[in-house]
Parts: sequence; C-alpha cells; structure tokens
Amino acid sequence: MITEEIKSINDYYIASIKVDEDTALKYWKKVHKNFDDFFAVVIANNAHSEMLALGEYVSDKWDSIPDVSVQQAFEEKNIEIRRLFFKAIGVSELFKQLEPKLIDKQILEKEGVSWVDIEEVPVTMRDEYELYEIQGSKLFPEEKNEWRVGNATIYAVRCWCSTTGREYWIYVPKNIGEKNDALEAIAWTVQLDITEPEYIYRQGDVILAKHSSISQGCRPYHLNKEQYVKLLKAES
Repeated sequence: MITEEIKSINDYYIASIKVDEDTALKYWKKVHKNFDDFFAVVIANNAHSEMLALGEYVSDKWDSIPDVSVQQAFEEKNIEIRRLFFKAIGVSELFKQLEPKLIDKQILEKEGVSWVDIEEVPVTMRDEYELYEIQGSKLFPEEKNEWRVGNATIYAVRCWCSTTGREYWIYVPKNIGEKNDALEAIAWTVQLDITEPEYIYRQGDVILAKHSSISQGCRPYHLNKEQYVKLLKAES
C-alpha cells in the first residue's frame, strides 16, 4: 500500500543525481546485499516519517526488483545514471564482463612466514598481480568531450588469495593506474595509520599491520611499491 508520505515523494536523489523511482529501486537492490542492509544504510540513518514509509514501501517490492546487468547499464541513455549503475554493479563484475585491457603483470616472490599451530615457519611467498584498464571511450562511447572520456577511464588490480585461490578485483585511481605498474597498484590498496610498521600481514583483501617499537599514530596513507615489498611478511 502506497502511503501519503510516499505519494509526496516526487524525486529521488542518489549521489546528487536526480533519478526516477525505478532507477532508485534498481540501484539500491544492486548495491545492498539484502533489504536489512538497505534499511540500515539508507533508512535508519534518516529515520523520519517519510523515510520510514519509504522503507516499508521498498520492503514490499524488494524481491521483485530486477537485477541490473552490465549490458542493461550500457543501454541506459543518461550518462549520469549509467555511471550510477556502473558504481552499483561494482568493479569486479565490470572488469570480468567487459574484456579489459591488461596493462601490466608482475610476480612477487619473497621470503615470509606462516604458522603451523602456533609455530612460526619460513615460507616462500609467490603472488601474481595484474593491472587492467577499461577505457572511457568504451564505457561512454557517445561522449565527445575528450577530457571527460579520459577521466572516465578506470583501472583495477587483480590478485588472488594465496590460500583459497579466490580472485579479487580492486579499484585503483587514475593517477595510480597510469603508472602502468601492477605492484604499485596493489601497494596503493594498502592504507595504514601508523608510522614505521614492523610488517604487514595480508588476509585476502584485509590488511593487518604490526606496530614496531617506534610506531606512532598518523594520518592514513597509502603504501608505495617499495614499502609494500619490504613490509609484506605473511599472507593467507
């Protein structure tokens, strides 16, 4: 049942972009893994009567909201809404489906450690990293402005969990991607808030850093390639 509060909502805005109800519902369904997640992020933080009514309304529709595919996102004529759909779909799905260009591939081999029960044992780590690009001209073929096309180009680094083999695609910004260095790209994905860490331990896409005796808190910063290679000690 559509309440009076919902009838009064004429416009929906996502990331400051005006969208219709159908687009808003598709975006929310794609971004949020389930209705409870949507409610916690979108509704609970703005829990006035209109938003609570919207939550109830979306709850009734949730299971019937269609999924947005990469192909459907490309068919969207409005460039800003297409960008929203690309964001909702996520870098992993985009890069898997759009035959991105491989820019660089590097293998990192170094000595590290693992643990058997609580015993630390030496191991040789071997990690493979790939840097990919999807050009803005492929994402937005109708765009004529060269600057906008260039800035629409996106990059991601591809890596694998050393234990499970699970594949990860992680977005990296344009200024990092343009370095054409897969190790530089994977290093950027690590962000720390302590100085002089003793080492880092990577578990999938989760990073743990061990303080050293001289570590201090600091503003978050991204690692560069040299720091990443030096600090990586263990992974799983």
